[in-house]
Amino acid sequence: KDKKVRNNATKNGNHLWEFVRDLLRDPEANPKLLKWEDKENGVFRFVQSEKVAQLWGDKKNNPLMTYEKLSRAMRFCRSAGYFDIVPKTGKFPKKLCFRFGGKARGWKD
Repeated sequence: KDKKVRNNATKNGNHLWEFVRDLLRDPEANPKLLKWEDKENGVFRFVQSEKVAQLWGDKKNNPLMTYEKLSRAMRFCRSAGYFDIVPKTGKFPKKLCFRFGGKARGWKD
């Protein structure tokens, strides 16, 4: 029973991909905490990864949140279709870079 509550991403608000999208829309956070690398294709990069992880931890009432845990959650979201693989063209940094997937909505606005 406890596991079901833990896996409910909407328990304390929105999903991780929505949190990231909303930070990218916020002029206080973008480009200070994260920024677009290629907005047209949904590619963004963490600038202050631990700070973003701390904000996500605050939102989820988890003071032990780290970027390592956040990025693992983002990889899980990738398998669910909310994030996608960043093209390996050499155009984007290998680290701290992510891309919105087909299920993520509202990031192009």
